[in-house]
Amino acid sequence: MTHKAVFVSRDHALMVGNGHRGSPGAVQLAPGAPEAVRRLTDDGYRVVALTNESGVARGQFDEEALDLVHGRLKQLLAERQAKLDGIYYCPYLDSAEAVVSQYHRASDLRMPRPGMLLQAADDHAIDLSASWLVGRNADAVAAGRAAGCRTILLNETNGATDVVHPDAEYVAETFNEAVELILSSPPDDRVAPPTERTYPAATPTAPQPQDADTTGDKEALASIASRLDALLDLQRQEQRVRLRRDFSTAKLLGAVCQMIALGLLLWSWIAMTEGRIDHAISRGLTTIAVQLIALTLFVLHQRD
Repeated sequence: MTHKAVFVSRDHALMVGNGHRGSPGAVQLAPGAPEAVRRLTDDGYRVVALTNESGVARGQFDEEALDLVHGRLKQLLAERQAKLDGIYYCPYLDSAEAVVSQYHRASDLRMPRPGMLLQAADDHAIDLSASWLVGRNADAVAAGRAAGCRTILLNETNGATDVVHPDAEYVAETFNEAVELILSSPPDDRVAPPTERTYPAATPTAPQPQDADTTGDKEALASIASRLDALLDLQRQEQRVRLRRDFSTAKLLGAVCQMIALGLLLWSWIAMTEGRIDHAISRGLTTIAVQLIALTLFVLHQRD
């Protein structure tokens, strides 16, 4: 069974601005956001938030701080009886501003590419052709179009036409107005998804001739490859978070003490084989003391 969904830009639609910079205490709900989410949920839509988070790559905050921000957002929505089915973000940035080396690269998760939508569709069995993208800028609209969704652009400049992306099907002033458009759209008024999922290129390239017999196969392979890339990106993100959480100073010091204890044990054994019993006993007692320190540090790590 598949589900319909509304993908929504996190900033401005759900949260006030984007100046929190990894601070959960600065999170504020956008006016009307809980009501808009509830209306979509009541109508059978899954609601998924999307956000490009280049601040991670820029070194302004880390993924753990971002998790706290998203936890706070979910908490505030829950207090108003609203619930998100997922929050997806891209921490990567392919520019000189990415000072954190592990996040300095291009990624299909980063809008205007549709990787986050494709990942959410796999995770939640979402029918993208029956879904909507409510975005705050042209990049979000392009991602929604590439994934095969219908699109609504949030016009943040109070009616100025120069921000309207030509590919957006509708323009709304607020998230609540976008919800009205979605809920009032007739079931049979669906726009067919694009015949191919094209990602905006970094630089314009001339179209290359293709063999008509192989075009369909290439499109299918490209679609499968994009989904696999998105899955691998998410798995790498989760692995990095787990590694960071598994590390602590106490664990590192405990490992050092463990190595010292092993060295002292070997030293004690050498003294015993040489017949220096007093030295062997004193070194053995030191070994026990260092081993106890190591065990204590490991216990402290587990408590953390």
